[in-house]
Amino acid sequence: MISNRLIKVRERKGIWVVVGVLVVLAVLAVLAILFSEDRKDERGTDTIAPSADQLLVLEGELQPQRATVVRARSAGEVEKWLVERGAPVVEGDVLVQLMAGERRIKLGSAQARVNIAKQQLLVTRHLVADGSEPEANLAGAQAEMDAAQAELAAIEETMDVTRVQATSAGRVEALLVEAGDRIEEGSEVARIVSADPLRVTVQVPQSSIGRVVMKQPAQVRVSGHGTVDGRVSHIEEDVDPAAPTVRVDIEITGVDQRFPAGAAVEVRFAAK
Repeated sequence: MISNRLIKVRERKGIWVVVGVLVVLAVLAVLAILFSEDRKDERGTDTIAPSADQLLVLEGELQPQRATVVRARSAGEVEKWLVERGAPVVEGDVLVQLMAGERRIKLGSAQARVNIAKQQLLVTRHLVADGSEPEANLAGAQAEMDAAQAELAAIEETMDVTRVQATSAGRVEALLVEAGDRIEEGSEVARIVSADPLRVTVQVPQSSIGRVVMKQPAQVRVSGHGTVDGRVSHIEEDVDPAAPTVRVDIEITGVDQRFPAGAAVEVRFAAK
C-alpha cells in the first residue's frame, strides 16, 4: 500500500513539473513574439525616413521678389502714420500724412469761391435769358467760374502731395520717418516688399549641382515659421570660383506675408 502511494505522489510531482515547464516555455514564446514586433516597427520606421545621401540639405536666404522705396513728393513735417509696420497695402493707399494746415485754409477758401461763382453764374444766366442783363455779363460770370475751379484744382494738387501713397502692392516692411520729422522732397519714407512670390537663394556646391534641376521640388524651413514647399526657378550657369558654388533660386508662392525677408532658412532638395 505504501509503495503504491509513493508512486502516485511521484507521478503527481512529475505532472506539475511538466506543467511548470510548459508555462515557462509559453511565456518565453510570447516575449519572443513581442520583441520581434518591436524590431519590425523600428525597421519600418527606418525605411520610411530617407537616408542622408538621398537629401541635399543646404542653408539659404529668404529674399523679397521686389522691394520698393516710397519717397515724399513734397517737403513738410510728418503729421501721422496711417498704417503700421507689416500692414498689407495696395497701390494708392495713403501711408503718411504731412502737415497741411495752411493748405487746408487755402483749400476751404478756394472751395467757397467756386460755390459763389457757381451761384452767380446761374443767376446771370437767368437774367441774360429774360433780357435783364447783357450777354457780356454771362461771359464774365463764366470766366470767374473757370478761374475759381482752376484755383481749387491747383490747391487740391498741393494737398495731394502731402499724402504719401504706396506706389505698389505688398507689405510695409519699414517705416523710415516718425511723426514730427521734417522731411524734404524725395526723402525716403517707407519700404514696401512684395512677399508673394518669395525667392530663396542658396549656394550649391559644384560637386552637388548635378543633383539639382529646374522645377525640382524643395522644402524650405524658416525658423519659427514652419516649412513651405517651393520649386527651383533658376540655376546660375557660372560657378563662383571662390567657393566653388553655383547659385540656385527657389520660388515660393502662396506663403504667409509675415515671413521675414532676409531670414536664414534651411533648404531640402528631394532626391532626383
